[in-house]
Amino acid sequence: MIDRDLRCIAVCVKLLCNVIVLKKTSLTYNNFRYPNCPLIDWFIEAEFDGQILVGNEYWIPLTAVNNEQLKEQVDYLFSEINMIANDRNCLVIDCLLTNDQTRQGWDDCAGCWQCESA
Repeated sequence: MIDRDLRCIAVCVKLLCNVIVLKKTSLTYNNFRYPNCPLIDWFIEAEFDGQILVGNEYWIPLTAVNNEQLKEQVDYLFSEINMIANDRNCLVIDCLLTNDQTRQGWDDCAGCWQCESA
């Protein structure tokens, strides 16, 4: 039996993920932008049924029962992206998550959507 009172939060988001590669030359690191990371691409497609839009931009559908579950999904997404980058001697310099419908950005500290500044 389906509980008709159970409401889901369904959002489609765009993720912009900028990654730099750390290349050690003698005693210093030289940084250069990684246009995209094939393993991050695969992770987003396989784990979230997402799509690669252009370079380092992705479209991801997220569905959750409540805001806590949505926050858990976003936390998992960000932690896996950081782990993948770290394993490849890369550094994620920013991950911007934007709700397609409301144009609100994700506030990682607050764990919820915040209005983008104009």
